[in-house]
Amino acid sequence: LIKLLEQEPCGMSFEDVFGPLRFVVEYECFGCMVEAELKEGGRDILVNWDNREEYIQRYCDWIFSTSIEKQYAAFRRGFDRCIADTLFRRLFREDELELVICGSEELDFKALEKATTYQDGFVTNSEVIKWFWEVVHALSPEQKRCFLQFCTGCDRAPVGGLGRLPLVVSRAGPDSDLLPSVHTCFNHLLLPAYKTKEKLDERLHTAIQHSTGFGLM
Repeated sequence: LIKLLEQEPCGMSFEDVFGPLRFVVEYECFGCMVEAELKEGGRDILVNWDNREEYIQRYCDWIFSTSIEKQYAAFRRGFDRCIADTLFRRLFREDELELVICGSEELDFKALEKATTYQDGFVTNSEVIKWFWEVVHALSPEQKRCFLQFCTGCDRAPVGGLGRLPLVVSRAGPDSDLLPSVHTCFNHLLLPAYKTKEKLDERLHTAIQHSTGFGLM
């Protein structure tokens, strides 16, 4: 679309440069191609240098508005029904409501470390736990999101930040080749007592990179 708008005529017809375009959009519906007119009689109106801006405007309006009008209306009815006369509607601005529903994108893993508790033989000063946090803090921002998704089912922080996330790390037996596993509903990470930091690093990376779908650990 940008090229359609920026291209200069250079003495050539619009059709010679871009091929025949009409005021219609084609899309797939249940395996069949369907045409929708962008304006009345659009099937018979060719796009040219003079009306290309109108074509682009109507095309964008169809993509972002008209094509999803029914779906958005259904979503809005359901959303309005859920929050209705609740405190969500009366007390929160739209940006605050987004934060409550979607969580925060800012991830403070130092706060998460301070808030984490340990079970089944692990304590704050356990060597494996020290290795664990060294590995976690060394992750890239994208890998940290994957780690959070792996542990909690969501790659965002709750309202108040990661310091409000009740993460639990349990000792899942002695050293083994098993991957770390989680109970995402309870933010509960099961971590074998690996013998080396390198093994913990490799096993944790493998777990967070392949944490969707089903498989054998």
